[in-house]
Amino acid sequence: MARATLRTRFSPQLALIVAAMMVVGARAQEKLRWKFNAGDQLTLKVVQEVGMETTMFNQPIKMNTNMEMELGWTVESVDEQGLANITLSIDRVRISMAAPGMEKTAYDSGADAEPAGDAIPLATSIEPILGVKINQKMNARGEVIDVSLSPAAEKAFAKLPGGSQYRQIFSKSGLKQLSGQAGMLLPEEAVSKGDTWTQKSETALPMGQFNATAQYTYEGQEAVEEKALDKIAVNLTLAFGNDGKISVRTGAGEVEATVAVKDQNNSGHMLFDREAGRFVKTVMNQKLTLQTTFGETKMEQNVTSTTTVTITPATEETAVDETPEEDATTDE
Repeated sequence: MARATLRTRFSPQLALIVAAMMVVGARAQEKLRWKFNAGDQLTLKVVQEVGMETTMFNQPIKMNTNMEMELGWTVESVDEQGLANITLSIDRVRISMAAPGMEKTAYDSGADAEPAGDAIPLATSIEPILGVKINQKMNARGEVIDVSLSPAAEKAFAKLPGGSQYRQIFSKSGLKQLSGQAGMLLPEEAVSKGDTWTQKSETALPMGQFNATAQYTYEGQEAVEEKALDKIAVNLTLAFGNDGKISVRTGAGEVEATVAVKDQNNSGHMLFDREAGRFVKTVMNQKLTLQTTFGETKMEQNVTSTTTVTITPATEETAVDETPEEDATTDE
């Protein structure tokens, strides 16, 4: 009787433990997928801090740049295959730059004051693209199938200065890369802790072809603000295609050059909310040393950067801090 009473008393608890184990096992085998619903609205905030030291003729030049960009993200429709039609809009851009011996330059598209001084060229490059619509198609794995500009966007980008870097950002390949800031290509199958997969990409830049290979490692779940999020480690390897042959713009015009990646360490992590079906945050840290040779001249660039991308529902507070960045400075 004692044995029967003991078994009866503990059976419910055992059943709960078994049930809990089954739920955990089921979640571990669940595929990571975006969940799209027509009408969903998100805000993507990209914050990038870059420090660059360029050495040429044994003379180092330092430059620090901070950039913040807010993008609106609206799901217009979802077809039977789960392919989502999404509209992106660039809502706000904030940039500050500083170098030794130079006055700090700052521009904020959301500021009431008109840009002045060195901020005017920044405003000229950025203001035409604010608020224009970018259309993209994305599947549940996060693969951007197609990207296009609305007619109004095409007219706006046509106004950009010929040398503006934003012409490349808003080319077809640049738009795909920008759209991919929302996340990465999720694995085809369900993953367990320690599983790895890779993703390769090629981007055609004005200077030449740029290749990237990302290796992802699933690190399991991590509690963030009392919520279980899937953590994915990222290790990125960068290289220039075409044997490093590029075209460099100089005061004398375009010249042929060769660029090599001497050293690099690019790593970070991504947090995915499988319940919401979207990425929540991405942090990437980069250390990169490039050597560019044109003719008899060699130039070395050491770049360190941190890029943080956060994705939140558009109803949540996403305001950019109005206080100027203090770390966009360099030592004299």
